[in-house]
Amino acid sequence: ALRLSTAPDSLPKYALAQLVCTFADSAAAGDNGSVVLGSTSAESLRRYECAPETQTSPGAGNPPSTEVNGS
Repeated sequence: ALRLSTAPDSLPKYALAQLVCTFADSAAAGDNGSVVLGSTSAESLRRYECAPETQTSPGAGNPPSTEVNGS
């Protein structure tokens, strides 16, 4: 998991999309290309995906995500 100094949900939509899609194409990604992000606080971790719609319209909405159990 990657911990950010700012909570992912507090980032502008385009900034979160850029982070997710950049890390999804790196060694930081899981086997399925998803990226687990959270903040330095005790909030839960979320698994984000760089979906095609995120790539084409990064400011339109947050990337698809699911809560990571046990975080």
